[in-house]
Amino acid sequence: MRLLFTATSPLSHITPMLPLAVAARDRGHEVLFVTAPGAEHFPQAVGLLTRTNGTTWPGMIRRYQEAFAGAAFAGLSPEKLLDHFGVNGVIRTTGAELTEGLLPLIAEWKPDLVVTNPAAIHAVMASAVAGVPAVVHSYSPPSALLPRVVWPAMTELLSSRWGVTPPPVDEIPYLDIWPAALAPGDADPGFTVKWPLRHDHVLPAAERPPRPTVLDGLPYDRTVYATIGTTYNTAPGVLETLVEALHGEGVNVIATVGQGGDRERFGTQPEYVRIEEFVPQRQLLPYVEVVVCHAGAASVLGAVAHGVPVVMAPLPLASDQYLIAEFAASGGVGLAVGEGDFSQGAVREAFRKVVGDPSFRTSAHRVAALMAAMPAPGDVVDRLTAYASPGTAPS
Repeated sequence: MRLLFTATSPLSHITPMLPLAVAARDRGHEVLFVTAPGAEHFPQAVGLLTRTNGTTWPGMIRRYQEAFAGAAFAGLSPEKLLDHFGVNGVIRTTGAELTEGLLPLIAEWKPDLVVTNPAAIHAVMASAVAGVPAVVHSYSPPSALLPRVVWPAMTELLSSRWGVTPPPVDEIPYLDIWPAALAPGDADPGFTVKWPLRHDHVLPAAERPPRPTVLDGLPYDRTVYATIGTTYNTAPGVLETLVEALHGEGVNVIATVGQGGDRERFGTQPEYVRIEEFVPQRQLLPYVEVVVCHAGAASVLGAVAHGVPVVMAPLPLASDQYLIAEFAASGGVGLAVGEGDFSQGAVREAFRKVVGDPSFRTSAHRVAALMAAMPAPGDVVDRLTAYASPGTAPS
């Protein structure tokens, strides 16, 4: 069978899909991974065939912001901001253009199934035009909520431009990497056909890795990892605030700025703080007491998968971070700094509560076990190929 995967350019959107794409290839299926120019090296690094379509994520965000003045966002809650971007950024600003760009690739490559994610929902539109079944692969928990507003906007665009309608949202399988234990029970279901999928990219290695050399010579027994991920790690003052909040707390601090990041902007730091460009999380997290982060999905899931609690300081850098923090806090795996209270003092207070209460680590270990027990990518590939076979309905 031929499976076409597509994702927008952030690494945080691409990496959750790679284990499934690799599992499909390893099971003998043909796989093509389509992403924005400049991001194709991520799937290529695991040996996948790639093509490019569209523009970069910063380019998409810039066009969205240019089309809608800042006043349009004023006063919107995080959930409403996510809705606004879903309709006006993903669909109305770039949806038609990205769909038109993907259609020739589908016509040329003739996939049996399209696998996409909510930020690249144009692939569902292209698959509807081409008559190919599609499924949606999650990368963060709030992405499951988007159909509430995106599906009507997508239906309107498809009808007016191509004279077709998308499949009903309650018939689209949603491959969910987010553990149900971290989702509030009263959340709007959005996608209703949910297939759990183990997020192998963030799970611990089969064997405990050697202690990373970056920890050599540090003075304390306990280590904290500070990160704001890979998509927004150049935001001025954010990571600096997280690091400075940990000064004097009697812990080692490892902070990463990303490949090629500016380490000099942190100035002179105490001996127990090390600013690095990149340290593989699977090597570092087994030796970490707490992760202090921006509530990015990969940062939170990576920590929890290793049984490490989190302190989360979400900012309006991405529309889903407040909701991720809310979901993770509801599962007892960490604490979130209150909205509008991003300061060293607030982060320090949350950190002290998390390190002082063993229930957060207990909850993280509980959720880690649940994550490890989710269906493996290879098993989900088999389910997908059955779904894409004629006459098979989702379940």
